[in-house]
Amino acid sequence: TIQKAATGTITSVAVEHNCIICESSDIVELAYQLASMFGVESVAVAKKVLSNFSDLTAAIVEVGISVIVPGDRFQVKVMLQPTAKCDYVSRDIEFAASGTLAARLTSINARPAKTEVDASRQILSVVGKESAYVCVQVMTAPSGLIAGSHGGVLSSIHDSLSFLASLMAAKAGFECNTIVLPY
Repeated sequence: TIQKAATGTITSVAVEHNCIICESSDIVELAYQLASMFGVESVAVAKKVLSNFSDLTAAIVEVGISVIVPGDRFQVKVMLQPTAKCDYVSRDIEFAASGTLAARLTSINARPAKTEVDASRQILSVVGKESAYVCVQVMTAPSGLIAGSHGGVLSSIHDSLSFLASLMAAKAGFECNTIVLPY
C-alpha cells in the first residue's frame, strides 16, 4: 500500500519491529504522501546513523543544533526497539546528548526541559536492529486502518454530521469510492 501510494519515489523498504523504514529519492514528497494516508500513525523524516553510542550521540547533537531555536526547552528521547542489539540503555544516550546539546547551545539560551510537558522541542531517536534513526521532523497522520481494507462504501455528505460519518468510515478501513453531495 505504501509503495502504491508513493508512486515510484521509494528506493527501498525495511521493517524494524513496529516501524517501516522507507528510503526515497524525494523525501519531502514521500513524507507528505504518507502523512495523508489512513493506516499510518505518524511519519518521521530521519537521519540514518550507526547504532553505537558515540555515533548516535553525535548525530543527535548535530540534528539538535539544526532544529533548536533560541529560547527553546528541549528534550532528547531515545526509543530502543526490542530487536536492538546495543550495550547501553536509552537513558545513557539521552543524558549524554542532552548534556552536550546544553553546552553547545548556551549562547542561544536553549536548555533541557525537566519534563516532557515542559519541552517545546523534542528530538526523537529510534534504535533498531540494523541502524539508529534520529528524527529531524515528526508529523502526525490520520492513523486508522488502511484505506480499502474493508471494501468500498457510498457516502452522502449533506451536513457536518454526515461528513464526520464519512471520515470515520474512511478511518475504519473503508474506501470512499463514491461521495454524493445532494442539494
